[in-house]
Amino acid sequence: MNNQFEKYIKEMDSFIIRLLDHEQELSEDFFETKSFGELHAVNKSLYADILDDNYFDSYANPEKAVAAFGKDMGEILAYLYADTKQLVGMAYEGRREDMESFAGLFGDVKELLEDGADGKAVADAVREYEIGTAETTAKTAAYRAFSQAFDTYTSIVDTANLEDLRYLFRYGMYIGSNEIEMARYLNSLPEDKIQIMADTYTGAYFRGFVRDNKSLEGKKTVLVCYPLGFERVIRKAFENFREKGLEPLAYYHLRGVPRPRMINTKPSKQMEFDQRFGDAPFYDNDVAEAMVAATEEAYAFYQEEIKAYSGLALMEIFGEKPFSPVQQKSACKYSDEQSEIKKSQTARTRAITNRYLPGDSYSFTIISFPVPEIGKDFESIFEETIKINTLDNDKYMHIQQSIIDVLDKAKAVHITGRRGNRTDLTVALQKLSDPTKETNFNNCTADVNVPVGEVFTTPRLEGTNGVLHVSETYLHGYNYLDLEIVFEDGMTVDYGCGNFEDAEESKAYLNENLMHPYKMLPLGEFAIGTNTTAYVMSQRFGIEKIIPILIGEKMGPHFAIGDTCYTWEEDLPVYNPDGKEITARENERTCLRSTDPAKAYTFKHTDITIPYTELGDIRALNEDGSVVDIIRDGRFVLEGTEALNEPFFESVKSGGNDES
Repeated sequence: MNNQFEKYIKEMDSFIIRLLDHEQELSEDFFETKSFGELHAVNKSLYADILDDNYFDSYANPEKAVAAFGKDMGEILAYLYADTKQLVGMAYEGRREDMESFAGLFGDVKELLEDGADGKAVADAVREYEIGTAETTAKTAAYRAFSQAFDTYTSIVDTANLEDLRYLFRYGMYIGSNEIEMARYLNSLPEDKIQIMADTYTGAYFRGFVRDNKSLEGKKTVLVCYPLGFERVIRKAFENFREKGLEPLAYYHLRGVPRPRMINTKPSKQMEFDQRFGDAPFYDNDVAEAMVAATEEAYAFYQEEIKAYSGLALMEIFGEKPFSPVQQKSACKYSDEQSEIKKSQTARTRAITNRYLPGDSYSFTIISFPVPEIGKDFESIFEETIKINTLDNDKYMHIQQSIIDVLDKAKAVHITGRRGNRTDLTVALQKLSDPTKETNFNNCTADVNVPVGEVFTTPRLEGTNGVLHVSETYLHGYNYLDLEIVFEDGMTVDYGCGNFEDAEESKAYLNENLMHPYKMLPLGEFAIGTNTTAYVMSQRFGIEKIIPILIGEKMGPHFAIGDTCYTWEEDLPVYNPDGKEITARENERTCLRSTDPAKAYTFKHTDITIPYTELGDIRALNEDGSVVDIIRDGRFVLEGTEALNEPFFESVKSGGNDES
């Protein structure tokens, strides 16, 4: 056995043993007797090997592992090394049995390495472990997600002294400067401001049930998804939910996911990027079958807890330093066969979820706030964000109705760009059977999505043609430059970006991060954002490129590739405030949901916004050939929408830059 194997084994053994020992010492005394500095040092040491540039010299980095051990062995050993980080979360949750199970797996791998086995043998051992533990893994995941008995994190919010920031280290998650500075800042705010933030957050959640004609009868729990450091607001939110009879739940994914259920500074975004397909060395149909079967069993076991689940209230953050990943050639990729297996697994798993948790039985809300990393204007941006999140719903509802009234007479909408934006896209609209009772567009105020400010629809795919282009955007945490997507009959037939000099490398980047496991995606949503106040704020502080899509989608027209906004809820009647039913809830793909769900849904939904700066015109195209302008040269010109231009004028009066 060469020195590299010995070094790898030593590092893995050392970390696993350390975590097993650490789990034993995690008691109340541990957090009470150690200083903030000591706890911070412990927390950082648990992730030190993958922090910043340290990651590139760790065996979690596939480039290093493949260089040291060869392709087959390097890929699986990099996956295994990266996977040890979930032991931290297990230790802080007191899951010693699961930790010892993982230690047993590594013991088997160590024996294989000492016996001179090849990479396939090691991958087979991991594969058998994943199949063998699938049932336990699925039941644990369901328990953490739906059971009130799992209170590891809710108890921190409920009982911690939030003025003593040592509480942050009870999570076991990596704690960076954002979490620390955020907690300090929120502790400095007056009680009424904290209450406003919590009330806006929870109020939007409950309005979503009213808007979508859903019932809270029999519901007992709500999943509260929040960023670490926001506990002072979340404690108030807990109080609000409990007043309505809902007990808060909280958990986080021990393995990285694009939209985590609890949010913290990632110790290594590059590692999560490299490990997107890290299971490729062993992922096959048997693994997929085991996971699907385990999901079915877990949901059956926890079906009563799932029935009591009302949905999720998600608080997100923005302002982190933009992440542009390094494309590492040694990072694992799925074969075409594996992509098809994953597609089938996802469809079958979602079908199970929908059977136990149908779309009409739960709701959600999403709200977002900046973090200190956004820069010197953090406090001002935070104050402005609170204002944006609490804009007058009624005012926007009436303005947006003016837009909907025009769009409901149109057969299509034509969107163009300006100032170098190459967008030239015609979006076909659904045919209304009775325009006096039906509408195509949802009049969206600040209920499920905060802040207020959009009208959206499910387009007709046939007849939706053209080019969507945006100079720069951040989607699911990744940066895209000069993004361009070509649609034919509502499907993405071509795409590219300018992230890399080589066009094929750029296309692969898009394929792996926006499209995978699909080669083509439908246009599932078209919307017109009306929140010019948010747009002007982003321009004033120079943060328009990093504004989250939750706010960004309200700052111009946006287009979602993937599923519609009504996935699994197409048969649930939804009404606008004017009483009209929103009938554009399905398209030519989702109408297959009862016969072929795998073809009906992609289980993806990525919003792409053209900012007002790059927006030319939005024009309603009527059956008789007439045209009605809604926006011209980035300005609202439709009668009844004039007030939406006021933030632009106010910006100029106050010395701001009116670049739109």
